[in-house]
Amino acid sequence: CKFFCDHAELPFDSNIFNITACTGSAAASLESDTTIHSAAEINKKEKNITYNSEEWEYTYILLIDEISFFGYNSLVKLDKNLLLTGDRGHLYGGRNLIFVGDFKQLRTFEKIAIYERDSILWQGSINAAVFLEQSHRFKDDPEWGNILERISTGTATENDIKKITKKS
Repeated sequence: CKFFCDHAELPFDSNIFNITACTGSAAASLESDTTIHSAAEINKKEKNITYNSEEWEYTYILLIDEISFFGYNSLVKLDKNLLLTGDRGHLYGGRNLIFVGDFKQLRTFEKIAIYERDSILWQGSINAAVFLEQSHRFKDDPEWGNILERISTGTATENDIKKITKKS
């Protein structure tokens, strides 16, 4: 974050980056220990949410981990709430968002995933994407990684199913 600030000629301040996650378990591993729902007050029921402007005033970049768990309705609420804290003429109040996640993981618990609607909030706001071609997660057990890859693409074999359901 400091490297970014140096190159963007911004004074480094921990408020410039707001690093969150969609799930509590992912957020627990972050220094902020904050979900995006909590940070942006997405689940609040009040109609007129007002933020402490000091908390968001210097936020230039909002990082959201585990974005595959984020639903379309939450994305709409995020944009609406961030507009209250920044430039109302730009998406997300003029902030830069970094979405991090793997859409091969479990679907969102919401009815509509963020990528299932043709929306300026998703398709219209992405200007770059990085696709990782190689998984390092299963480097010590490539057989298990191959089984999980086949399951995620719907091409699991009968032997794959037997192996994962086999009792130890």
